[in-house]
Amino acid sequence: MNIKYEAIPKKDNRYNLKKEFFHSVQVPWHVHLEYELAYIHVTNGTKHVGSHFDLLQKDEVLLLGPYLPHNWQVNKKEIGSTDYQIIIHFSDSIFGQDFFDLYPFTGINELLKKSELGVCFKDEVALIVKEQMEQMLQMDEFDRDIELLKLLNYLASSPNKTQLSYYGFRNTHNEERVQRMNKVFKYITINYKENISLQEIADIANMTPQAFCKYFRERTQKTLTEFINEVRISHACKMLYSEEYSIEQVCYDSGFNSPSNFNRQFKKTVQMTPLEFRKKIQENEFPKEE
Repeated sequence: MNIKYEAIPKKDNRYNLKKEFFHSVQVPWHVHLEYELAYIHVTNGTKHVGSHFDLLQKDEVLLLGPYLPHNWQVNKKEIGSTDYQIIIHFSDSIFGQDFFDLYPFTGINELLKKSELGVCFKDEVALIVKEQMEQMLQMDEFDRDIELLKLLNYLASSPNKTQLSYYGFRNTHNEERVQRMNKVFKYITINYKENISLQEIADIANMTPQAFCKYFRERTQKTLTEFINEVRISHACKMLYSEEYSIEQVCYDSGFNSPSNFNRQFKKTVQMTPLEFRKKIQENEFPKEE
């Protein structure tokens, strides 16, 4: 799964605000340097953020940090589909260098740090954000700036937020251990189809295998094997959404060496078999609008 780098065109190098309908836009597996705040309204689709893969609810808000790979896939219906997204891309210096380090914005600053792993908001929070973002489309630049700050402050104070990914890609330059983990995560994300050995990963982290196992489990609450399998399952879920691949093709393309192991690991992670997962998506392919 190749990651595409997207260069975001921003007004005066500060932000980009747009509304797009999914019948005319695709969201590939990609990364960019900016934060992304997205309101997504879909009838049926999936989201893939870092290590996280899940079905999209009808209304969701995602806040994604720089360098975090992501995409969403929407089941396109007729060309007049009302599935759409409103996106704001903005840099960390949108209001000036170190602006969010100032005391009044500590809550927003903490939210932005959490966004490096992806943060999701649903239900009432998502609908409130939707209304604010719709209004921002009609505002002048000054009012948009004020509204963006209010929006981020509202999300920062919301208790109903969910972290999405187990890993991010942004190197927080002052922490050697984060750089080490990011090297490991990047390697796994690129090479998950291969037979990755513990020694191989330990060498990347410049540690002994025994020390790395302890180090990795303390930081992820998972074994290396469990983590690699979850990355593979995320890829498998993405492939299962398309009917052009057989279950066996999905198995081997995701890095598993046998269908039986694939089925066992998939059920352990997703709580259903690959076939059941595909049937669930097929059954909801053209749901009725609410």
